[in-house]
Amino acid sequence: FEGHDTTASAISWSLFILSQQPEHMAKCYEEIREVFDGENGDEYVTQQQINELTHFSKCLKECMRLKTPIPYIGRQLHKDVYIDEHRLPKGTTISFMIDSLHRLEEFWDEPNEFRPER
Repeated sequence: FEGHDTTASAISWSLFILSQQPEHMAKCYEEIREVFDGENGDEYVTQQQINELTHFSKCLKECMRLKTPIPYIGRQLHKDVYIDEHRLPKGTTISFMIDSLHRLEEFWDEPNEFRPER
């Protein structure tokens, strides 16, 4: 995934999800217009301006929770690891299903719902 695939995926899914949430899309649009009001487009975006995009940021994070750009990661153990009484020997490849973690009800109320206010 050299970076461009995950970025394109995150942008595409975010646009799709927001298109299904017109009230949030409208709020994002208004927030962006408010923060960049009067800008002619020739200026650099500042960190302060980015920090002011609070609802937009929450929406993007919620979009990426629902459609994780990298759904899983794998790692190879460099030493033995014990989980309870189970031993995972050095050299074992393990995977973390990030997409599944983002859908667990024990961490997220209504995990399949778009709720940027979480």
